[in-house]
Amino acid sequence: TRESYLGKDLIKETLFDSLGTRDRAWSQKLGVASIALLFKMIESHLEVGSSVVAESNFYVELDLPRFKQLQGRWKLKTVEVHCETARKVLYKRLEQRDQSGERHPGHETTPLIKEIDRYLDDGAYGPLETGGGLIRVDTTDFEKVSYDTVISAVETEAGL
Repeated sequence: TRESYLGKDLIKETLFDSLGTRDRAWSQKLGVASIALLFKMIESHLEVGSSVVAESNFYVELDLPRFKQLQGRWKLKTVEVHCETARKVLYKRLEQRDQSGERHPGHETTPLIKEIDRYLDDGAYGPLETGGGLIRVDTTDFEKVSYDTVISAVETEAGL
């Protein structure tokens, strides 16, 4: 099978480049558009028989129904790699990414940090649990993450 990688930030950053950057509300609006485009692209790949690796900070309430809809339309086997870390590490990474100069200027980290506790507390960023494989990866210390182990687990769950 053919396999494609699709990432929400690639889509969102292209929209920023095309439509401009503004404030947090604008960023959120482009985020909604980006996720809609991501799912449309997933669907178009499934229509031609391609396997897809889709990456995003998926929201359980909004995105699980989208995956369920795809599963209802195709014999879709999902393998979710859910990355987790301690909150203090997450905040530090967000700040470092923001200060690195490498993050696209359209992303606004400061308002996100103020919102993130609510998202984490209400489970918005929890695993989707689509009914397929679920692999949890603790990324608190990247040195301890075995990418070969993660890839092997994905291949096993996918039946490859």
